[in-house]
Amino acid sequence: MKLILDGKDFEHIPEMSCYNNNYFKHRETGIVIYEHCDENYQVNEYTDVTNPEKTYFLGCCSCHNGESLSYNEEIEVEFKIQYT
Repeated sequence: MKLILDGKDFEHIPEMSCYNNNYFKHRETGIVIYEHCDENYQVNEYTDVTNPEKTYFLGCCSCHNGESLSYNEEIEVEFKIQYT
């Protein structure tokens, strides 16, 4: 299953982010997504961290072209929700 995240719907949270560890907040729902870029494997991992006590790993996608929510475009994530 695929999950489409549209970068236009999210705003970057710079005070929580650094280098390859970025946080984005959905403009309408307030959901906070953690985006981790693993440069070695060229993969972005996405986790819902809205509630720090119960986070959800959403899935991952290739980032070899620099894909990120910060570029205001759609990202197609291989959806695999898991509790972490």
